[in-house]
Amino acid sequence: MQIEVKQAGRNFEALHEAMQAYVDAQRLPFISTVIVKGQEAIDVKHCVADQGNGTTLTLGDDTLFRANSVSKIVTSIAAMMLREQGLLALDDPLQKYLPEFTDLQVLDSTSEKGQVPARSSITLRHLLSHTSGLSYGFIEPESVIDQRYNQAGVNPMLLPADSTLDDLCKLLAQLPLAFHPGEGWRYSFATDVMARVIEVVSGQRFDHFLQENILNALGMVDTGFYVPKQKQSRFLPAYSLADPTTYSAPVGDVIDSPVAGMFSQPTQLLSGGGGLVSTLHDCYQLLRLIMSGGQYDGGSLLSKESLQLMQQDQCPADVFVQSPSWHMPSTKFGLGFAIKQKPEQGEPASAAGEFHWGGIFGLHLWVSPIANIGGLCMTQVFPGFLHPFSRQFKQLAYQLAADDSAE
Repeated sequence: MQIEVKQAGRNFEALHEAMQAYVDAQRLPFISTVIVKGQEAIDVKHCVADQGNGTTLTLGDDTLFRANSVSKIVTSIAAMMLREQGLLALDDPLQKYLPEFTDLQVLDSTSEKGQVPARSSITLRHLLSHTSGLSYGFIEPESVIDQRYNQAGVNPMLLPADSTLDDLCKLLAQLPLAFHPGEGWRYSFATDVMARVIEVVSGQRFDHFLQENILNALGMVDTGFYVPKQKQSRFLPAYSLADPTTYSAPVGDVIDSPVAGMFSQPTQLLSGGGGLVSTLHDCYQLLRLIMSGGQYDGGSLLSKESLQLMQQDQCPADVFVQSPSWHMPSTKFGLGFAIKQKPEQGEPASAAGEFHWGGIFGLHLWVSPIANIGGLCMTQVFPGFLHPFSRQFKQLAYQLAADDSAE
Protein backbone atom coordinates (compact mmCIF):
# COMPACT_ATOMS: atom_id res chain seq x y z
CA MET A 1 0.00 0.00 0.00
CA GLN A 2 1.44 3.34 -1.07
CA ILE A 3 0.77 6.80 0.35
CA GLU A 4 -0.15 9.31 -2.35
CA VAL A 5 1.87 12.50 -1.94
CA LYS A 6 0.19 15.73 -2.99
CA GLN A 7 1.13 19.44 -3.03
CA ALA A 8 4.34 18.64 -4.87
CA GLY A 9 6.96 21.34 -5.08
CA ARG A 10 7.60 21.86 -1.40
CA ASN A 11 11.25 21.47 -0.47
CA PHE A 12 11.82 19.05 2.41
CA GLU A 13 15.48 18.42 1.61
CA ALA A 14 16.69 19.84 4.94
CA LEU A 15 14.41 17.47 6.84
CA HIS A 16 15.48 14.47 4.74
CA GLU A 17 19.15 15.27 5.26
CA ALA A 18 18.68 15.63 9.01
CA MET A 19 16.92 12.27 9.32
CA GLN A 20 19.44 10.52 7.07
CA ALA A 21 22.24 11.87 9.26
CA TYR A 22 20.92 9.90 12.26
CA VAL A 23 21.03 6.72 10.17
CA ASP A 24 24.44 7.44 8.63
CA ALA A 25 25.88 8.09 12.12
CA GLN A 26 24.43 4.72 13.23
CA ARG A 27 22.34 6.40 15.91
CA LEU A 28 19.24 4.86 14.34
CA PRO A 29 18.90 1.77 12.12
CA PHE A 30 16.37 3.37 9.71
CA ILE A 31 13.58 6.00 9.70
CA SER A 32 10.26 6.41 7.89
CA THR A 33 8.36 9.71 8.02
CA VAL A 34 5.23 11.32 6.62
CA ILE A 35 3.97 14.90 6.94
CA VAL A 36 0.28 15.67 6.51
CA LYS A 37 -1.35 19.04 5.82
CA GLY A 38 -5.11 19.05 6.12
CA GLN A 39 -5.82 15.48 5.07
CA GLU A 40 -3.13 15.14 2.40
CA ALA A 41 0.35 13.71 2.64
CA ILE A 42 2.80 16.36 1.46
CA ASP A 43 6.01 14.43 2.15
CA VAL A 44 7.02 10.80 2.62
CA LYS A 45 10.60 9.72 3.24
CA HIS A 46 12.41 6.48 4.07
CA CYS A 47 16.00 6.70 5.31
CA VAL A 48 18.22 3.62 5.30
CA ALA A 49 21.92 3.01 5.74
CA ASP A 50 24.35 1.92 3.04
CA GLN A 51 24.67 -1.76 3.91
CA GLY A 52 28.13 -2.01 2.36
CA ASN A 53 27.82 -5.75 1.73
CA GLY A 54 25.83 -5.92 -1.46
CA THR A 55 22.48 -6.08 0.30
CA THR A 56 19.83 -3.39 0.44
CA LEU A 57 17.40 -2.90 3.29
CA THR A 58 13.85 -2.67 1.97
CA LEU A 59 11.87 0.09 3.65
CA GLY A 60 8.52 1.23 2.33
CA ASP A 61 5.08 2.51 3.22
CA ASP A 62 4.04 -1.10 3.99
CA THR A 63 7.03 -2.01 6.19
CA LEU A 64 5.83 -3.34 9.55
CA PHE A 65 6.83 -1.65 12.80
CA ARG A 66 6.10 -2.35 16.46
CA ALA A 67 3.65 0.45 17.26
CA ASN A 68 3.92 0.02 21.04
CA SER A 69 2.15 2.86 22.84
CA VAL A 70 0.73 4.38 19.68
CA SER A 71 -1.72 1.51 20.30
CA LYS A 72 -3.12 3.66 23.13
CA ILE A 73 -4.47 6.14 20.59
CA VAL A 74 -6.41 3.41 18.79
CA THR A 75 -7.80 2.06 22.08
CA SER A 76 -8.83 5.53 23.19
CA ILE A 77 -10.68 6.12 19.91
CA ALA A 78 -12.45 2.77 20.38
CA ALA A 79 -13.58 3.82 23.86
CA MET A 80 -14.88 7.14 22.58
CA MET A 81 -16.84 5.34 19.85
CA LEU A 82 -18.63 3.29 22.51
CA ARG A 83 -19.27 6.49 24.46
CA GLU A 84 -20.97 8.01 21.41
CA GLN A 85 -23.17 4.92 21.17
CA GLY A 86 -24.27 5.45 24.77
CA LEU A 87 -22.72 2.16 25.91
CA LEU A 88 -20.38 3.76 28.44
CA ALA A 89 -19.71 7.15 30.03
CA LEU A 90 -16.38 8.69 30.94
CA ASP A 91 -17.34 9.18 34.58
CA ASP A 92 -18.67 5.67 35.05
CA PRO A 93 -16.88 3.90 37.92
CA LEU A 94 -14.61 1.13 36.68
CA GLN A 95 -16.24 -1.46 38.95
CA LYS A 96 -19.48 -1.05 36.96
CA TYR A 97 -17.76 -3.09 34.25
CA LEU A 98 -14.99 -4.86 36.19
CA PRO A 99 -16.23 -5.66 39.73
CA GLU A 100 -12.77 -6.71 40.85
CA PHE A 101 -11.84 -3.00 41.04
CA THR A 102 -14.12 -2.45 44.05
CA ASP A 103 -12.68 -1.39 47.44
CA LEU A 104 -9.26 -0.36 46.15
CA GLN A 105 -6.33 0.57 48.39
CA VAL A 106 -3.80 3.38 47.95
CA LEU A 107 -0.18 3.37 49.13
CA ASP A 108 0.31 5.58 52.19
CA SER A 109 3.61 5.49 54.07
CA THR A 110 2.04 7.26 57.06
CA SER A 111 -0.48 4.49 57.61
CA GLU A 112 0.24 1.58 59.93
CA LYS A 113 -0.66 -0.85 57.13
CA GLY A 114 1.19 1.13 54.48
CA GLN A 115 -2.01 1.71 52.55
CA VAL A 116 -5.43 3.28 52.99
CA PRO A 117 -8.81 2.92 51.25
CA ALA A 118 -9.12 4.89 48.02
CA ARG A 119 -11.12 8.10 48.45
CA SER A 120 -13.02 7.45 45.21
CA SER A 121 -13.45 4.92 42.45
CA ILE A 122 -11.35 4.80 39.32
CA THR A 123 -13.42 6.13 36.41
CA LEU A 124 -13.05 5.49 32.70
CA ARG A 125 -11.88 9.09 32.36
CA HIS A 126 -9.06 8.30 34.77
CA LEU A 127 -8.04 5.30 32.66
CA LEU A 128 -7.82 7.27 29.41
CA SER A 129 -5.90 10.14 31.03
CA HIS A 130 -3.50 8.03 33.17
CA THR A 131 -4.81 9.65 36.34
CA SER A 132 -6.13 6.37 37.78
CA GLY A 133 -3.29 5.62 40.20
CA LEU A 134 -2.34 2.41 38.39
CA SER A 135 1.30 1.80 37.46
CA TYR A 136 3.35 -0.19 34.93
CA GLY A 137 6.00 -1.99 36.98
CA PHE A 138 9.03 -0.96 34.90
CA ILE A 139 9.23 2.81 34.53
CA GLU A 140 10.34 3.45 38.13
CA PRO A 141 11.52 0.00 39.32
CA GLU A 142 12.92 1.28 42.63
CA SER A 143 9.61 2.83 43.68
CA VAL A 144 7.44 1.09 46.26
CA ILE A 145 4.55 0.78 43.80
CA ASP A 146 6.61 -0.81 41.04
CA GLN A 147 8.30 -3.14 43.50
CA ARG A 148 4.85 -4.36 44.49
CA TYR A 149 3.97 -4.82 40.83
CA ASN A 150 7.13 -6.79 40.11
CA GLN A 151 6.69 -8.99 43.17
CA ALA A 152 3.26 -9.88 41.80
CA GLY A 153 4.64 -10.47 38.30
CA VAL A 154 2.68 -7.52 36.92
CA ASN A 155 5.07 -6.06 34.41
CA PRO A 156 4.89 -6.22 30.58
CA MET A 157 8.09 -8.29 30.59
CA LEU A 158 6.98 -10.66 33.37
CA LEU A 159 3.40 -11.57 32.50
CA PRO A 160 2.91 -15.20 31.38
CA ALA A 161 2.63 -15.65 27.62
CA ASP A 162 -0.90 -17.02 27.91
CA SER A 163 -2.24 -14.13 30.03
CA THR A 164 -5.42 -12.44 28.87
CA LEU A 165 -6.74 -8.93 29.52
CA ASP A 166 -9.08 -10.48 32.07
CA ASP A 167 -6.14 -12.13 33.87
CA LEU A 168 -4.21 -8.86 33.89
CA CYS A 169 -7.10 -6.87 35.33
CA LYS A 170 -7.69 -9.38 38.12
CA LEU A 171 -4.00 -9.09 39.09
CA LEU A 172 -4.02 -5.29 38.95
CA ALA A 173 -7.12 -5.07 41.14
CA GLN A 174 -5.28 -6.85 43.95
CA LEU A 175 -2.48 -4.26 44.03
CA PRO A 176 -2.55 -0.82 45.70
CA LEU A 177 -2.74 2.40 43.70
CA ALA A 178 0.12 4.89 43.59
CA PHE A 179 -2.25 7.76 44.48
CA HIS A 180 -5.96 8.40 44.93
CA PRO A 181 -7.81 8.30 41.59
CA GLY A 182 -7.83 11.63 39.81
CA GLU A 183 -5.14 13.21 42.01
CA GLY A 184 -1.95 12.55 40.01
CA TRP A 185 -0.56 11.33 36.70
CA ARG A 186 1.33 8.09 36.17
CA TYR A 187 1.93 6.12 32.99
CA SER A 188 0.42 2.70 33.48
CA PHE A 189 -1.55 -0.35 32.41
CA ALA A 190 -4.66 1.87 32.41
CA THR A 191 -5.21 1.62 28.64
CA ASP A 192 -5.01 -2.19 28.85
CA VAL A 193 -7.72 -2.04 31.51
CA MET A 194 -9.73 0.14 29.11
CA ALA A 195 -9.30 -2.54 26.44
CA ARG A 196 -10.86 -5.07 28.83
CA VAL A 197 -13.76 -2.68 29.47
CA ILE A 198 -14.28 -2.50 25.70
CA GLU A 199 -14.46 -6.31 25.60
CA VAL A 200 -17.06 -6.37 28.38
CA VAL A 201 -19.18 -3.58 26.90
CA SER A 202 -19.04 -4.81 23.30
CA GLY A 203 -19.20 -8.54 24.00
CA GLN A 204 -16.29 -9.04 21.57
CA ARG A 205 -12.63 -9.90 21.91
CA PHE A 206 -10.64 -6.70 21.75
CA ASP A 207 -8.88 -7.58 18.50
CA HIS A 208 -12.19 -8.45 16.84
CA PHE A 209 -13.73 -5.16 17.97
CA LEU A 210 -10.83 -3.14 16.54
CA GLN A 211 -10.85 -5.07 13.28
CA GLU A 212 -14.58 -4.69 12.68
CA ASN A 213 -15.02 -1.11 13.89
CA ILE A 214 -11.77 0.73 13.13
CA LEU A 215 -9.12 -1.13 11.12
CA ASN A 216 -11.39 -2.34 8.31
CA ALA A 217 -13.07 1.05 8.00
CA LEU A 218 -9.78 2.94 7.70
CA GLY A 219 -8.08 0.44 5.42
CA MET A 220 -5.44 -0.33 8.04
CA VAL A 221 -4.81 -3.66 6.34
CA ASP A 222 -1.54 -4.57 8.08
CA THR A 223 -2.34 -3.49 11.65
CA GLY A 224 -2.85 -6.19 14.26
CA PHE A 225 -1.48 -7.95 17.32
CA TYR A 226 0.98 -10.20 15.49
CA VAL A 227 2.67 -10.57 12.10
CA PRO A 228 1.61 -13.64 10.08
CA LYS A 229 4.40 -15.60 8.38
CA GLN A 230 3.43 -14.33 4.94
CA LYS A 231 4.11 -10.75 6.10
CA GLN A 232 7.27 -11.31 8.15
CA SER A 233 9.52 -10.39 5.20
CA ARG A 234 8.16 -6.83 5.65
CA PHE A 235 8.76 -6.80 9.42
CA LEU A 236 12.03 -5.29 10.58
CA PRO A 237 14.11 -6.18 13.66
CA ALA A 238 14.07 -4.02 16.78
CA TYR A 239 17.41 -2.89 18.19
CA SER A 240 18.73 -1.60 21.47
CA LEU A 241 21.07 1.35 21.81
CA ALA A 242 24.57 0.20 22.71
CA ASP A 243 24.26 2.37 25.82
CA PRO A 244 20.56 2.74 26.76
CA THR A 245 21.36 5.56 29.18
CA THR A 246 22.15 8.02 26.37
CA TYR A 247 20.44 8.77 23.07
CA SER A 248 23.80 9.69 21.54
CA ALA A 249 24.84 6.02 21.64
CA PRO A 250 25.04 3.99 18.43
CA VAL A 251 22.61 1.23 17.58
CA GLY A 252 23.49 -2.03 19.33
CA ASP A 253 22.12 -5.57 19.17
CA VAL A 254 18.85 -6.91 17.80
CA ILE A 255 16.47 -7.40 20.75
CA ASP A 256 13.39 -8.60 18.90
CA SER A 257 13.40 -10.74 15.77
CA PRO A 258 10.74 -10.52 13.05
CA VAL A 259 10.53 -14.32 12.70
CA ALA A 260 11.02 -15.54 16.28
CA GLY A 261 10.20 -12.53 18.43
CA MET A 262 7.29 -11.34 20.52
CA PHE A 263 5.06 -10.52 17.52
CA SER A 264 5.72 -13.64 15.44
CA GLN A 265 2.83 -15.67 16.91
CA PRO A 266 -0.77 -14.92 17.93
CA THR A 267 -1.07 -13.71 21.52
CA GLN A 268 -3.70 -14.02 24.22
CA LEU A 269 -2.76 -10.66 25.78
CA LEU A 270 -4.38 -8.18 23.40
CA SER A 271 -2.63 -5.16 24.84
CA GLY A 272 -4.56 -1.98 24.20
CA GLY A 273 -1.63 -0.10 25.65
CA GLY A 274 1.17 -1.43 23.46
CA GLY A 275 0.32 -4.56 21.52
CA LEU A 276 -0.17 -3.44 17.91
CA VAL A 277 2.12 -3.72 14.92
CA SER A 278 1.45 -1.35 12.04
CA THR A 279 2.89 0.40 8.99
CA LEU A 280 3.51 3.97 7.88
CA HIS A 281 0.57 3.61 5.49
CA ASP A 282 -1.80 2.40 8.21
CA CYS A 283 -0.73 4.97 10.80
CA TYR A 284 -1.16 7.62 8.11
CA GLN A 285 -4.80 6.55 7.79
CA LEU A 286 -5.17 6.95 11.56
CA LEU A 287 -3.55 10.39 11.39
CA ARG A 288 -5.90 11.47 8.60
CA LEU A 289 -8.90 10.35 10.67
CA ILE A 290 -7.75 12.46 13.60
CA MET A 291 -7.00 15.53 11.46
CA SER A 292 -10.34 15.28 9.66
CA GLY A 293 -12.33 15.46 12.88
CA GLY A 294 -13.29 11.77 12.82
CA GLN A 295 -14.15 11.51 9.12
CA TYR A 296 -12.74 8.97 6.67
CA ASP A 297 -13.28 8.18 3.00
CA GLY A 298 -16.26 5.95 3.76
CA GLY A 299 -18.04 8.10 6.31
CA SER A 300 -17.71 9.11 9.97
CA LEU A 301 -16.00 7.02 12.62
CA LEU A 302 -16.02 9.53 15.47
CA SER A 303 -17.55 12.96 16.00
CA LYS A 304 -15.51 16.15 15.95
CA GLU A 305 -16.78 16.82 19.48
CA SER A 306 -15.30 13.55 20.74
CA LEU A 307 -11.91 14.28 19.19
CA GLN A 308 -11.93 17.78 20.65
CA LEU A 309 -12.70 16.30 24.07
CA MET A 310 -9.74 13.94 23.69
CA GLN A 311 -7.52 17.01 23.23
CA GLN A 312 -8.64 18.68 26.47
CA ASP A 313 -6.57 18.52 29.64
CA GLN A 314 -7.94 15.97 32.12
CA CYS A 315 -5.25 16.39 34.81
CA PRO A 316 -5.41 18.33 38.09
CA ALA A 317 -4.20 21.91 37.66
CA ASP A 318 -0.76 21.28 39.18
CA VAL A 319 -0.17 17.88 37.58
CA PHE A 320 1.92 17.44 34.42
CA VAL A 321 3.18 14.55 32.30
CA GLN A 322 6.43 13.31 33.78
CA SER A 323 8.20 10.36 35.34
CA PRO A 324 11.57 9.97 37.08
CA SER A 325 13.21 8.94 33.80
CA TRP A 326 11.64 11.52 31.47
CA HIS A 327 9.90 14.86 31.58
CA MET A 328 7.90 16.66 28.93
CA PRO A 329 7.91 20.42 29.68
CA SER A 330 4.53 22.16 29.91
CA THR A 331 2.70 19.00 28.86
CA LYS A 332 -0.67 17.87 30.17
CA PHE A 333 -2.76 14.84 29.21
CA GLY A 334 -6.18 14.44 27.63
CA LEU A 335 -7.98 11.23 26.66
CA GLY A 336 -5.30 9.21 24.87
CA PHE A 337 -3.08 12.15 23.92
CA ALA A 338 -0.46 14.33 25.59
CA ILE A 339 -1.15 18.05 25.09
CA LYS A 340 1.59 20.64 24.63
CA GLN A 341 0.67 23.88 26.36
CA LYS A 342 3.42 26.01 24.84
CA PRO A 343 6.04 25.54 22.10
CA GLU A 344 9.39 23.98 22.85
CA GLN A 345 12.62 25.70 21.86
CA GLY A 346 12.90 25.91 18.08
CA GLU A 347 9.16 25.55 17.47
CA PRO A 348 6.74 28.25 16.25
CA ALA A 349 3.83 29.65 18.26
CA SER A 350 1.51 27.34 16.29
CA ALA A 351 2.97 24.36 18.21
CA ALA A 352 0.90 25.37 21.23
CA GLY A 353 -2.01 22.99 21.59
CA GLU A 354 -0.23 20.21 19.71
CA PHE A 355 -1.43 16.78 20.80
CA HIS A 356 0.64 13.64 20.40
CA TRP A 357 1.90 10.32 21.70
CA GLY A 358 4.54 7.76 20.78
CA GLY A 359 5.97 4.32 21.35
CA ILE A 360 9.01 3.04 23.22
CA PHE A 361 10.68 1.74 20.03
CA GLY A 362 10.56 5.17 18.39
CA LEU A 363 7.18 5.84 16.77
CA HIS A 364 5.70 9.29 17.25
CA LEU A 365 2.35 10.68 16.01
CA TRP A 366 1.47 14.36 16.44
CA VAL A 367 -1.04 16.95 15.25
CA SER A 368 -0.96 20.75 15.40
CA PRO A 369 -4.54 22.12 15.15
CA ILE A 370 -3.29 25.69 14.72
CA ALA A 371 -0.85 24.91 11.89
CA ASN A 372 -3.19 22.28 10.41
CA ILE A 373 -0.30 19.84 10.04
CA GLY A 374 0.58 16.50 11.56
CA GLY A 375 3.34 13.99 11.28
CA LEU A 376 4.56 10.48 11.88
CA CYS A 377 8.11 9.34 12.38
CA MET A 378 8.98 5.68 12.85
CA THR A 379 12.05 3.65 13.76
CA GLN A 380 12.75 0.51 15.82
CA VAL A 381 15.25 1.18 18.59
CA PHE A 382 14.99 0.89 22.38
CA PRO A 383 14.73 3.28 24.08
CA GLY A 384 13.20 5.49 21.40
CA PHE A 385 10.29 7.36 22.98
CA LEU A 386 12.19 10.62 23.55
CA HIS A 387 15.02 10.08 21.06
CA PRO A 388 16.01 13.51 19.68
CA PHE A 389 15.33 12.52 16.07
CA SER A 390 11.57 12.82 16.65
CA ARG A 391 11.89 16.28 18.15
CA GLN A 392 14.07 17.47 15.26
CA PHE A 393 11.66 15.94 12.73
CA LYS A 394 8.83 17.88 14.31
CA GLN A 395 10.75 21.17 14.42
CA LEU A 396 11.71 20.92 10.75
CA ALA A 397 8.19 19.90 9.77
CA TYR A 398 6.85 23.07 11.40
CA GLN A 399 9.40 25.18 9.55
CA LEU A 400 8.90 23.60 6.15
CA ALA A 401 5.21 22.69 6.12
CA ALA A 402 3.47 25.25 8.33
CA ASP A 403 4.52 28.35 6.44
CA ASP A 404 0.93 29.00 5.33
CA SER A 405 -0.76 27.82 8.51
CA ALA A 406 -3.09 30.81 8.64
CA GLU A 407 -4.99 29.75 5.54
